Amino acid sequence: MKNLFTRSVPKGGKVLKSKINGQLELNWHEGKLMLDSESANYSYGALQRALAEGLLHIGKDEVQNFQNILLLGMGAGSVIETLRKDFKNEGKITAVEIDPVVVSIAKKYFKVDAFSKLDIVVMDAFAFVQENQSLYDFTIVDLFIDRETPQKFSSPEFLEALVKLMSTQGIVLFNTVNVEEEFTERNLNMIALFEKYCSVEVLKGIEGGNDLIIIKK
Repeated sequence: MKNLFTRSVPKGGKVLKSKINGQLELNWHEGKLMLDSESANYSYGALQRALAEGLLHIGKDEVQNFQNILLLGMGAGSVIETLRKDFKNEGKITAVEIDPVVVSIAKKYFKVDAFSKLDIVVMDAFAFVQENQSLYDFTIVDLFIDRETPQKFSSPEFLEALVKLMSTQGIVLFNTVNVEEEFTERNLNMIALFEKYCSVEVLKGIEGGNDLIIIKK
């Protein structure tokens, strides 16, 4: 069924416009459709591999058994595919994505809404964590505009709200880019805040420039 949706993407790719993310591109690589921004992969490429490495580090059995998952930054939904197909997770997933254009792409070209027990919320992730009161076994934070994570997502207000949404033995997998000195300082400040409440582990240099911060209660 997926091929019915991807046939409309020519081999040379397809360019779409978003008020939030700017230029978005659907590109083929080694027979697989990917979603890219102007200078970064958004879904089904290096990003999917990076998050999969973080999931493997947490452990297949543990990931499989998560019952209530929060995904902040859905993109085209590649990590949802990874959770369902590679890790056999059948828990409820709440996916928060601010960009309605990206949500439309995820549904039309990647058929993300075919996955069961998936609730897609079109909303700013900062507002979501401030307003929501549910607790989550597992949270994935993957919030980018092109190659940048907006500054508010490393603020104490956001990080502390994120911790409050963790269940008793909850885990957070926080994807960051760390390719410049300013990002290193930002990450160190984030880690210091998380360490007030949780244990923290960092996987460095994933897919070349990603640091994955793993936070456990």
